[in-house]
Amino acid sequence: EDIVVVSTPKNIQGEWRFICSNLGEIIACSTYIYQGHKTYIPSAPQGARELCEEVLKTKYYPDLAFSIDICQGVDGKFYFVEYNAFSSCGLYACNKKAIVDKVSELVEYKYNVGK
Repeated sequence: EDIVVVSTPKNIQGEWRFICSNLGEIIACSTYIYQGHKTYIPSAPQGARELCEEVLKTKYYPDLAFSIDICQGVDGKFYFVEYNAFSSCGLYACNKKAIVDKVSELVEYKYNVGK
């Protein structure tokens, strides 16, 4: 029942983390590597965001909140890297208030409705 994503090796130009919800939405995002350097910026290029949205359209949501990592190869194309558990992923320069607000809302809803 494990899901495995396999790809050919890529030389990575940049990598972005998206914090997402089980409602199929992006809560926050951050750049965390660019041109081989740690680069913490609370944004991502449009191509990375669009690919994250495509991944979310598959409707595979491993938890209430989780992260999706997207990278850009030196060929300029964006690639899906991995899902990460929200409880253990780095948030880098993501908007922490937006994350706390949305995750609190998700947990409260699950607690009240999911009984």
